[in-house]
Amino acid sequence: MLNQIEISQANWGGESHLIDRWLAARKRLLVLFCELSGLTSSSQKQKPLPSEEQTLSFCEALVDYVSTGHFEVYDHMLDALAADAHTQKKCQNILPELSQSTDDALAFNDMFTSENPNWKTFDTALSMLGQSMEQRFGLEDILIQALYELSVEQS
Repeated sequence: MLNQIEISQANWGGESHLIDRWLAARKRLLVLFCELSGLTSSSQKQKPLPSEEQTLSFCEALVDYVSTGHFEVYDHMLDALAADAHTQKKCQNILPELSQSTDDALAFNDMFTSENPNWKTFDTALSMLGQSMEQRFGLEDILIQALYELSVEQS
């Protein structure tokens, strides 16, 4: 997933402050995800469960990321794409699909920021969240590509 971020930044970076900021937030989230899951390049052995502080930091970044998408980025993108009805419709069709990953993110947050998290399910829940977020990033990349194409056309 981190390699995909670098590809996305190479393809679309620098054209839009919104895209740059969104991709930077995604990268930060993925770095925290990798640290939380023990997928750091310096560690070959299995890592113990993360600290409560690490988990809370990740959950905060996760909720911020999905909230920013729904309450800032997606609306801005649809407004920017209003001139192209076909592209706007295609993007509007993606938004309901993004809702499932938002629900998954919020459920993970609720599970592991509660007073009594069930740490026995942590690895499975984190793995499922990773799959959900990977699908989300693919859908978001479709939105970013549409916005990028629009900005290039307007240049």
